[in-house]
Amino acid sequence: MSIAPVKFGGRVSRFCRGLALAFLAGPWTREELRARGEEACDAEVPWLGRLVARVMKRFPERPLGRELELMALLGSSRPLREDVGRGLRIVRWFAVEAEMVPVEGPPATFAVLPLAGPVELGNRLALSPGELAWFSDELGLNIKTRREQLLHYRYRWVAKARGGYRLLEAPKERLKMIQRWLLRHVLAPIPVAPNVHGFVPGRNVRSFVAPHAGQAVVLRMDLEDFFASIGRGRVIALFERLGYPRAMALTLAALCTAATPWHVLQQHPREGNLQQRYHTIQRLRQPHLPQGAPTSPALSNLATWRLDRRLHELAGSYGAMMTRYADDLAFAGDSAFQRSLRFFVPQVGAIALEEGFRINHRKTRIMSRGGRQQLCGLVVNDRPNLPRDELDNLRALLFNAVRSGPESQNRDGHPHFRAHLEGRIAWVASVNSARGARLRALFERVSW
Repeated sequence: MSIAPVKFGGRVSRFCRGLALAFLAGPWTREELRARGEEACDAEVPWLGRLVARVMKRFPERPLGRELELMALLGSSRPLREDVGRGLRIVRWFAVEAEMVPVEGPPATFAVLPLAGPVELGNRLALSPGELAWFSDELGLNIKTRREQLLHYRYRWVAKARGGYRLLEAPKERLKMIQRWLLRHVLAPIPVAPNVHGFVPGRNVRSFVAPHAGQAVVLRMDLEDFFASIGRGRVIALFERLGYPRAMALTLAALCTAATPWHVLQQHPREGNLQQRYHTIQRLRQPHLPQGAPTSPALSNLATWRLDRRLHELAGSYGAMMTRYADDLAFAGDSAFQRSLRFFVPQVGAIALEEGFRINHRKTRIMSRGGRQQLCGLVVNDRPNLPRDELDNLRALLFNAVRSGPESQNRDGHPHFRAHLEGRIAWVASVNSARGARLRALFERVSW
């Protein structure tokens, strides 16, 4: 049975916190708890023995990582509140030695790197406590300053292909190195949902669209401001669920999230949908996953576990399939699923709202088999393939580059045109190796 949160004043809350720390700071026995409790108060407390008995009954083992539950139980004691009102105070504050918290369920089987506290993390990263505090922005300077040297990120607004703007927040070099270390040693070993295909080793755009090929109807939906919608509180809860102590979870989350400075938000382009602009700015004002941080893709996949699971089960109840690639949701099914979309689409929106996201309904597309069914640039009417017009245009560009020189075909002024073409050819080859090989042969004939 869980303890309901108890609302009490500042003095009682402070006293309960001090008493909880005293209880947690040593062996978990009735005698030790009572002794540390009286030492914290520097007084004999008549009702403390009864309260310790209640605590031991509710928590047979030391409740590390559950300090708030312990405080709620302590605060529910009427004698405690009455004596605090008469002047009882915490005289000695105990420090609880941080350690990993055992967890139940699948997280207990994950290869989570044990980190007891910020000091241990700083040692692994070769950072002093002051440097770790600086990169985790404990003083909140990153959101207050306009001075470039004090900012941890570089910012750039870019237009989205399907309307609106996104903010690219690229961490500076030292913070990027820290985030890459966290990605490699903390996040990478943790599995993601099986229907997630973005930013997952061994999965890609082709595996994302493959389950939807040859279906009667394909539904594409978009999660608005995907990374900005995942706030620091959700990331803290994720790290705590993995077993990290509260202080460690706070530090890890602070290193991976950030609020956008106001002067950057004011640079949001004025054109476009006013309501969407408002929602974007409100999300970015709060600490969130920066789009551009190495840790954000992995954390977004872990933070959306419930969303992915619920949408997968919803699609299954309609006899349909569901996959996600970053902010792109894809559903596909037979003619019966197509007839039920008027019920299905609002349910997807409701689940997204319950999980802290919004569907951008302006980007929702229902694609029947009679027309082109396209997901992430691939046509899936029969099997995943690139649109014919895209292939023809690239082939014509390469042929003209062979005949007239590459500069004659660089109409968009790409500064690295050769690398641009190589990237497009590699994309074709990843989907259709035979066509990619033919385009590569044509590319090799270009005189650079």
